[in-house]
Amino acid sequence: MNKHSKVLQLALAGAVAATLAACSSNDGAQTMREVTKNETDNAPSWVFLPEVEGALASSQCVQWSGQMQVDRAQVIAAARADLAQQIRTRAAVLDKSVSAKTIEGVSAMVSSSFAQASTQLSSEVLEGAIPKEVTLAQIDGQKQLCALVALEQPEEVFNQMVGMSGMQLDPTSEQALFEQFMIEKTKAELEEMLK
Repeated sequence: MNKHSKVLQLALAGAVAATLAACSSNDGAQTMREVTKNETDNAPSWVFLPEVEGALASSQCVQWSGQMQVDRAQVIAAARADLAQQIRTRAAVLDKSVSAKTIEGVSAMVSSSFAQASTQLSSEVLEGAIPKEVTLAQIDGQKQLCALVALEQPEEVFNQMVGMSGMQLDPTSEQALFEQFMIEKTKAELEEMLK
């Protein structure tokens, strides 16, 4: 698949995700078919809106090659990498939040940042994210293998980031930052918060 096709596919997937999020219809596959104008398209809703209760989640798809082991490994690795990127983005948002306002109980001297800590934790995040779903889907007329991965104990990652940052937080401030870390936002919304 060339770069142009990949960009178009990602743009289409984003448009479909936005449409699915905006629609109150329970039939995500039908909505997707309406958007793509392809009657053979079919994918579970988690492909476009990855959610796992109490966890951070990511989904990715790769074009089906017919080699399950290869495609499965590739799609799970891509979803884990996306999850690690989400954590880095969320950490950058926390850095901005902490620097933008004084949070009671935060030490003025910080030895590291959340973003630096999240980068150091990336390999642990990649290993700790487990596949929850793997399925074949039809997207824009192409067979795809899709995976949903989840990091089921995000509080552990958050606590490690706080520890590595050198911040001394009171329980109220720590809880407020954790809630901000876990807030359900799309990657685009999180990146917008960084501006």
